[in-house]
Amino acid sequence: MEGLLGTIQIEEEESERLLTSLLRAMYTSELSIESTEDIVPLLLLAKKYEVTTWIQQLEDDLSRNIDACWLQCIHLDSEHAKVKEAFQMYVSQYGTELLENKSYMSLNEEQLGTMLTLLVNDTNQIQGINAVQSWINHNEEERGGYSNALCELVRSANTPAPIIPILNDVMFQPEYCGISAQISSCNRKIKKIR
Repeated sequence: MEGLLGTIQIEEEESERLLTSLLRAMYTSELSIESTEDIVPLLLLAKKYEVTTWIQQLEDDLSRNIDACWLQCIHLDSEHAKVKEAFQMYVSQYGTELLENKSYMSLNEEQLGTMLTLLVNDTNQIQGINAVQSWINHNEEERGGYSNALCELVRSANTPAPIIPILNDVMFQPEYCGISAQISSCNRKIKKIR
């Protein structure tokens, strides 16, 4: 429709400044990015309006600046493989710190749930619960009803299987120790012989 009329209808969530910058870049071959926070919205605009010449450059910029834009990257689709890979590496390395820095206070419950699913693991569940509590305390009247669901999401975080399985019928076999060790105390302790 926009192509037929020769006009672009700017939706409420779109930035007129960024759309103007993208349109200007189509004619000048220079894209002005004032802030790293502009990269994700510019990428989404380039994708929406099929300005394919800038998508790769914006993905590269975003991958290099993932530390400043990680929260905006949560909802990018899987088409942006390079960005998703950089995002996954970043959140796996800094998950606990990201949960503690409280940059997520403006998220809605669905966005927070997505963030928790990506960040919480068996080593930072306490920080996940604290993040839920901080988010709720930020606006308890509106957010209090989400407490149980979000805490359950944190509790059910993927925990890796133990590296060493626990076997009940395992016994010490001294014949595998050689001459440098002996068994003592009713087959419960191994003593090194010098």
